[in-house]
Amino acid sequence: MQDLNTIYFEGPDGTGKTSIIESLRPILTGAALPVMHVREPGGILYHTGNLDTPELLPSLRQTILQEKLRSVMKEGNYSRDPLVTALMMQAARVETANVIEEWCDAQGCGGVVLSDRSKLSTIVYQSLLAPADRRVPMDTLRQLLGMPSRLTRWSCFPRSHRRYVLVYGQLRAEDHDALAAGHRYSDVEAAYREACDHIPDAKRRDTIVLDFSGVERPPAETIALGLTALLGRDIREAAVARYGNQVEQAYREIKGAVSRLD
Repeated sequence: MQDLNTIYFEGPDGTGKTSIIESLRPILTGAALPVMHVREPGGILYHTGNLDTPELLPSLRQTILQEKLRSVMKEGNYSRDPLVTALMMQAARVETANVIEEWCDAQGCGGVVLSDRSKLSTIVYQSLLAPADRRVPMDTLRQLLGMPSRLTRWSCFPRSHRRYVLVYGQLRAEDHDALAAGHRYSDVEAAYREACDHIPDAKRRDTIVLDFSGVERPPAETIALGLTALLGRDIREAAVARYGNQVEQAYREIKGAVSRLD
């Protein structure tokens, strides 16, 4: 069985994470790779293959819980206790993890999971950048975020290669005011880098930084295709087999924005 490749896209709002994921998805499926697209908070947005089997239907129905939790959290008036938010996020995360593992097992192979946000955002916004009266202690978050390995047989994707992609720069105009009212952009960027130190699977050498702050930003499709050269051997080889020299050409266009945490 091939390993599962899990790619977490992180960074401030408006930096283009979702656009890159939505462009990367058809590139990977075009290269004959099984793909699942998930979001946090929330559940499954897209998947290849058939989840509507008798064995997987119960798991598929569980994704309804994730989306309901997302709606509640977006309303923002459900609780004054920040720990409640962290618990709701983790509940949705565990449910999604169970479905991903069963999806992977049902295919008899690995594939690629593209995740729009992850545990890093929980650490950034509920601890590192949270006001003192709304902050969840880091020790509490560390214990909470380690729960999937004890609650489910997912065990943090034991057959998974995990990579984080931090996307910076080129905020949407409407997000400037939101950041100005809360935190400086540089503080948000620094918090995401620091958060990687609190997540065991966020290995610094495997964390890709895409910073378009001072670099001309190519189309999302070009960014996504260039990224396939950086996301591990399975993805790179499949992309090159399908798209040939286009992968290297796209990578050259984003190379100036690419760095590693180390």
